[in-house]
Amino acid sequence: MTSGDSLQQYATLLGIRLRAARRDVIVARWLFLIAMAGFFAFGVLGRLRGASAFVAAFFVVAFGAGYFAVWSRCETARVITELIDVLRREVE
Repeated sequence: MTSGDSLQQYATLLGIRLRAARRDVIVARWLFLIAMAGFFAFGVLGRLRGASAFVAAFFVVAFGAGYFAVWSRCETARVITELIDVLRREVE
């Protein structure tokens, strides 16, 4: 097996991982947006008071942090995929 073949196989694997990471970003984004919309909607309606507002804010922040973590993992996978593609082209 040549190094070009192994890079091609690795690039294929990274492509699969990148598609999964993009799917995860979409799910995390929607969860965050729904939590944010619910927080603002209930805040405007006046149903968030006291401890319930803090609990809701905690969930919004948690979903936001989760979205950021998943997004950064997806961007890392994208950059590594581009790097492997460049290396593969240089070897071939």
